[in-house]
Amino acid sequence: MSTDVPLLNDYKRTFVRNRLLQTFTGGLRLTGCPWYGVVGQIVLFIIPSVAISVFYIFRDWQHSGWGRAIAYVICGTAIFLYGIILQALAHFIEKRAEAARGNAVSEVVDPLGQTQSSRPKFDFMEDEDRVVLDGCCGLACWKFLIPKKKYRFNIFFHPLLGGLTTGLGLYFLRLGNVQDIFEGTHRSVLIIIFGWFAIVNALYGLLTNPPPEIATFRALEIYEIGCLSRPFHVLFLILPQIILDYLVENGPFGGIDRYWYGSEPWIGLNYVSHIMLAAMPLLWFLGLFPNVEAFIFWFGEQLEIFVLGGSASYNPLRFSIYLSLSVIQFGLFFAFGALEPGSIASLVTIAGVCGYILSLDLVGILDRLFLKLWRKSKVDTHLNSSQHRYHVSRSKTSRKHSNKVPFSKIAQTVKEFFIHLIFLTITIAILIWYPYQPYQQQSSEGEFLETGSPASNETKSGNGTTSQLRINRTFSVHVVVLGWICVGLYLFLKITNEIQKVYSLFGCVRSPCYSSQVDTLPNMVWICFRSLIIHFGSPILLSCYVKNLVLEDSILFLDPLPKWFEILALIRIMRWIWQNSEAALIEVGMLNLFLLINYPLAQQSGSVGFFVNELSRGVQLLAFGFLRDRIKQFVEKLYFVISLTVSSLEDRASKRSYAGCLFQLNILFFPVVLGFILISSLISAPLLASFTLPIFFIAFPRPIKFWPGPIGSQANCSEDSVYYQQMIPSLIPAVHRANRAGRLGVLHVGSYLIVRHEDRLVWIQVLEKGNNYFYYGAKGMELQETSCHSLEATRLDDIFLDTFEKQASMNRFMFHTVTPLVSLPVLMYSDTRNVLTGIIESQDTLGLICKTYLQTLVWYLFKWIIKAKHKKSCIVPMQITQSSEEIDTTADHVIQLAQLQDPDPISSDSVNEIDLDEWPSSESTTEQLQWAQTTTMGNPNLGPRISTPGSTIFDQMSDIVDGDYESGVEDVHGKSLPRNKLLPPINIGHSSATNVQRTDSLDSLSKKLDNIYLPGGVLEKTPQAQRREPLTKELTFASPKPDQRTFKTFMASRLAPDLHWLNLPEFFNTHEEILENNFSREWFVFAFKRTFKTFLENQGHHDTDQELEDLLVDEDLTDMYRKVIKDAFLTVYGPYSGRNANALAASGGPALPVNAFGSVFPTSVQLDWIRNETPAFLDQVIIPSIRSAFKLAMDQVLLGFFSSMEELEENLIELDEKWYLGLEDEPEWKKAVARQVPNLFSVSAVEAGGRTSRTLYRSHMLSLRECEVNVGRLNPEVVKGLWASLNLELLYLTNDDDERYSIQAEERLLRNLTVQVADPPLGYTIHSSAAIRQGIEPL
Repeated sequence: MSTDVPLLNDYKRTFVRNRLLQTFTGGLRLTGCPWYGVVGQIVLFIIPSVAISVFYIFRDWQHSGWGRAIAYVICGTAIFLYGIILQALAHFIEKRAEAARGNAVSEVVDPLGQTQSSRPKFDFMEDEDRVVLDGCCGLACWKFLIPKKKYRFNIFFHPLLGGLTTGLGLYFLRLGNVQDIFEGTHRSVLIIIFGWFAIVNALYGLLTNPPPEIATFRALEIYEIGCLSRPFHVLFLILPQIILDYLVENGPFGGIDRYWYGSEPWIGLNYVSHIMLAAMPLLWFLGLFPNVEAFIFWFGEQLEIFVLGGSASYNPLRFSIYLSLSVIQFGLFFAFGALEPGSIASLVTIAGVCGYILSLDLVGILDRLFLKLWRKSKVDTHLNSSQHRYHVSRSKTSRKHSNKVPFSKIAQTVKEFFIHLIFLTITIAILIWYPYQPYQQQSSEGEFLETGSPASNETKSGNGTTSQLRINRTFSVHVVVLGWICVGLYLFLKITNEIQKVYSLFGCVRSPCYSSQVDTLPNMVWICFRSLIIHFGSPILLSCYVKNLVLEDSILFLDPLPKWFEILALIRIMRWIWQNSEAALIEVGMLNLFLLINYPLAQQSGSVGFFVNELSRGVQLLAFGFLRDRIKQFVEKLYFVISLTVSSLEDRASKRSYAGCLFQLNILFFPVVLGFILISSLISAPLLASFTLPIFFIAFPRPIKFWPGPIGSQANCSEDSVYYQQMIPSLIPAVHRANRAGRLGVLHVGSYLIVRHEDRLVWIQVLEKGNNYFYYGAKGMELQETSCHSLEATRLDDIFLDTFEKQASMNRFMFHTVTPLVSLPVLMYSDTRNVLTGIIESQDTLGLICKTYLQTLVWYLFKWIIKAKHKKSCIVPMQITQSSEEIDTTADHVIQLAQLQDPDPISSDSVNEIDLDEWPSSESTTEQLQWAQTTTMGNPNLGPRISTPGSTIFDQMSDIVDGDYESGVEDVHGKSLPRNKLLPPINIGHSSATNVQRTDSLDSLSKKLDNIYLPGGVLEKTPQAQRREPLTKELTFASPKPDQRTFKTFMASRLAPDLHWLNLPEFFNTHEEILENNFSREWFVFAFKRTFKTFLENQGHHDTDQELEDLLVDEDLTDMYRKVIKDAFLTVYGPYSGRNANALAASGGPALPVNAFGSVFPTSVQLDWIRNETPAFLDQVIIPSIRSAFKLAMDQVLLGFFSSMEELEENLIELDEKWYLGLEDEPEWKKAVARQVPNLFSVSAVEAGGRTSRTLYRSHMLSLRECEVNVGRLNPEVVKGLWASLNLELLYLTNDDDERYSIQAEERLLRNLTVQVADPPLGYTIHSSAAIRQGIEPL
């Protein structure tokens, strides 16, 4: 990449300057606008300020509280009415504009001299930098000044919110209150002036034109909520003043001193809120305050995780449900609970039960267990109420999808429900019956007193002894033992997690215990054992530990925190130990170590720390939980800063000329950068790297999920998306098993994993975590790698190659953002690409393809015929031993059946269908082959037939016996075409019967069928004995005589191709010798017997061997097959010439079979006739035959020829069941991948370019097998920091240049891949899965 690429294009710089000014002024567009537009905006901006000033002076004249309250209300009402008037005016202007568009039609002469009518335009935006208005009184000018609200609800809601903001702002910035806080007139005046500027700034964007915000959360705004952000921020800052005044003056529990140790915290918070309100325009300009939508979800997540002990959710509905349940739990505990020594034990037990229940995936369980059953019953009721066949047929497709209830998942959910029920019962029993052992404390006389005893209480009530008793207090033996057991359990799990990863000690040194074997019995036993320890053993242990702590704290502390705060701490820890057991173990270990270090220091100094002795253990655990998360974020952000700073110097391709200067500035101002890291970690906000340069700032806080869109709903789908659709359902369970085994470390919500295999890259995000369940989201990246994508992907390959194949003892890439973890077996497609140039160009190879095509053509033709009879086999065979009257009745019935239209016709599936035994039904089309025709023999409408005499002959078909076979063929996934509207099959009898009654009955039936066209011909009116005589004339490839199409058995007429094949003219007589010399008669007989024997058995025939012999000696039947085979062969090779098969194939060159593989055939009479008359035959027989011939010929050249016909048949069956042959851009290829067909094969030709312009022939094969995929862990703060920069650059600066600096490759931080995996429209992943749940696996 050139280092001269600008960060921002020149044409964007003016736009960005104007946009920044508009953001600071609250939406005023002061540049690129006519003077009267600027004046109008300023007037609208000042009007609320004038009204506020009047009421502000009126408020100061009032000395009574009611007078001041009235001033607040009147001021707010005035702003409300002002907003309503503006919107009424906007609607009036809109109606006038619509009327002007409808009435004012002017005539304009176009450049061609024609008169065209045009309507006036009222659009005021000429481009993004300039506004064009039609005068100070024009409609466009007024529409620009006062835009209309899109939603009627906002017409009243926005003015109402503006009035509320104004009234409360007047209350918040009253002069006396501000002077009391800042103790000075000058500072108070500055606070009031800038505070009112912030409020007016928010009102202008709310009532007129909303400003563009740097803190943009969505690419497209919904419900006009963007303009609510600034008033919402103002109200949020006013809230501390309202709470302070209410609690101090009118507190229901005796004022604020009852809740805190004095009013200093609230006064300090109120002091900060006044300063922040005055600085809000600057904070909005810097983008530090989030959008109202982002703020609600961010604040709710922080409250749910660190106060209520829950987890972040991947969707707003789930988040709302879990947060509501947590708040309801707190309300019930606060209303009915009491932190008294007598009731604390039962309160702890109830909190433990509620914590266990709320930590479950309640929404997922209800959705899978009840909602799906309800949907199924609803669908069944709807289908049962249908009375008409038409409605049922129309409901077939919807029933196919709606009625597929995953009963396996429901059964798994029921099993999971009972497992949780058992665990919950055991938890309740342990919490109830676990004995509480009170600790002992030492009195001044050296006697140990039991906590809660009269002597203990008496000692604590003495003057000057409280602090000493808290210093000398010790835990009970149970608490000490349980605490150290928790520490030991955490260390055990931490060590086992580290040694299972490929690199231990923070990803630096290779672990000697790492094993790539995952699905072994010892590993599965370890997974079960670890799961029980993590998800059941450690929560039970922690529950007992917390119970002792809470009971001791409720007795000991003289001045506890307020009741609601203690209840929150109890609720949080009793749920957190189930919601995130690993994190709870860490926090308990931190608390134990802290107390172990603090108590000796307190005894030596004789002082009592506020945190140690004034706060309960539950509150301390809450604080340690918050501290643990923030320390983790701080370390990860510090790595991001150091890595990006160093990379900007190291990377020569993208090194800027001022990179060294930035490096020195970061070192010089490192305390400032460290402060940014600390603040962003405290508020859980991404650290923004401007243009991905080492210029750091704080981004606005946002939810852990980061992007606002629903999971899995957005992706730039392409042809390669299907590979990820097949891969991810197998990948996520494998990743989850590794996670349960501890091989991925401890995954939290917001953790990122990257998976690499061949050219596939999958980005996995942990969306939600709870009691024995995880939700994952997966995204697939494009396979067609760009230069930047390829550079970073190659670095990933180097990392995983060095780790898993070379097995390096030290991680050479330890400072890379990706840390290798494990290699997992996943059922997916392995990609193999080969160059066939040099092999396919050989004349022997081309000749082998030609010969093999003749043999695969036979096999597919028979399969095509037999499938046409598949759904017609329901007719019971007739016995010829009936009387003449019965035969006559049966013949009449046959005539009626010939005239019926099948209500559910058979139609063909794709040529590449795999399962030949399951054919889905489809509607009949005019393009399908019409097999049934009600014509008579000798009908002149059959058209002229051109026949040519034959030259040589085959051996007698009756004398053919099975023999050795030395050449072979290979096959494609092809389907035989069922015959549409075919005469239902009727079995006339077995050819072995020779009695006179059977012969007479046959003659009688033949007379009845004289005027009925049977598919392929009619019955011959000769005695049975004469019909069983062997052929005296041999079969040739000369054209048959159309006026002699009779068959010796009725079954022969059923198995014959359609008679209209005789209409196809023949011109390529020179190929008959090639056909006869290369046609394998042994394979024809073998395939005929193997194919039709099963069909006859399914029809109820007994002597199938003899009947097959009778069919083979029927020269009319074999002539029909010969005709079809010849025409199919000429469709591919007809236009070419040669003395033998090799010369014939060589004349077409390698392009002939490659093009035929892609369904591109040379122009010929046969091809035109087949496309017009029987297009399904081309798709179902010719195309799969040539594709299978190509594949098998390649295999024989490379691997050797087949030794027998049985081996050939086995390979054909295997290909038919486990292979798909076709082009990659065909829809059937994607369907085959989605169905997980074991093997796929494709051939293509590309121009090599250069001086020779040589054509390269390539093959592409996919094999479904267990492949080793490499899994690495990403630094989440690096990802969020790059995404924050992308969000700012594209959504606010609109710098969408494809070659911009921030999208260039950066090998250490994977900048290009991180940008690519963002949600659209910023990113461009080709696949995004829905949230995938993984729960309790079978133990």
